[in-house]
Amino acid sequence: MYSLSPLFSESMDGPILADRFNPTAVSPRRLFQISENLVAKIDLRNEYTQSAINALAREHVVQTRLFDRGFCVPHSLGVFSLQIPTDTYYYRRGTIVPTHVFELVSDAIPLPSTYHLGWDTAYRLQREYDDAIRKIRSDKSFAFEPVDTGYHNGFYSPAKDTVFLCDFTLWKPKARVQRIGQAA
Repeated sequence: MYSLSPLFSESMDGPILADRFNPTAVSPRRLFQISENLVAKIDLRNEYTQSAINALAREHVVQTRLFDRGFCVPHSLGVFSLQIPTDTYYYRRGTIVPTHVFELVSDAIPLPSTYHLGWDTAYRLQREYDDAIRKIRSDKSFAFEPVDTGYHNGFYSPAKDTVFLCDFTLWKPKARVQRIGQAA
């Protein structure tokens, strides 16, 4: 068992404990299963910098707001400091990295890999993904602009028959344009 120290979290107070550190099949360099129902996403920069923390914190905020609006995204717990418990190909034991911790969808299939379910099913899943992105883009009150929205940032859960959106680190706050003579 090892602990995660909170860096930034809207939904959780105090550290959580993790009981494993297993690379996931979906993204073995970035996503690690840390408990029966949680994963930790490590920023690819693999360094403890403010920009890495900011990117993961932005992802947490976007994911939480989408979840609160009823979009299918894994439930986010927050951004935490993680000390790597064992040596892996990419990480050395004892290295401390910022991580974004969220709910594990254990049967996740990346959208580009759903063709084995049949062309009709794969096409239906891609349409569901496209519809969700279109709905987010058309929501004037949503504060972030979807960026990097290819199918590689979506996955399908057969058990829930649901398409999930994921990977929001590149999403940007929408610019607030103020015209001369108009109130903000």
